[in-house]
Amino acid sequence: MRVAVFCLGVIISSVSGYCPSLEYTLTGETCIRALQLWTNDTIINLQPQSQRDCGLDGASLPIIKNAEDNDFFNQVANNIDEIAGWNNYLMLGLVCNPWTHELRWQDGSAVDYTPGLNMNFDCTKYTAVSRTKFGDWKLVSVADTWSYTVFCVTDPKYIN
Repeated sequence: MRVAVFCLGVIISSVSGYCPSLEYTLTGETCIRALQLWTNDTIINLQPQSQRDCGLDGASLPIIKNAEDNDFFNQVANNIDEIAGWNNYLMLGLVCNPWTHELRWQDGSAVDYTPGLNMNFDCTKYTAVSRTKFGDWKLVSVADTWSYTVFCVTDPKYIN
């Protein structure tokens, strides 16, 4: 029995997570890459390119499904010296369905968690961003220029 417990301990301790490239940082159980900090642009221009750039690594923009996810991404953004303490707009992994005018997450799942924001709007004209300083979300026009922070996010890979 002691041998089995020891072997299990060795197996567990020898498993380590790694990220797709050195540009990513392993933070808890998430690999994060800061793709853009303080980028002045419109969502309509920046989001499709950011989704493609993140996708090259098998990553996506942040998908926030609960308060824990929201707190995690706010904390990460607020710990980056260049943007800490500022009212930062974090671009989310939201996709607009042009036929229903509703937002879904990049992975196809429904948007059920929306801190401080009513999601009853036309996503061809507006979208939601996370305000990392305040911990809530804000409605912004897809055509207005704002300063955005963009993260690529993926799960770590594991090796033995």
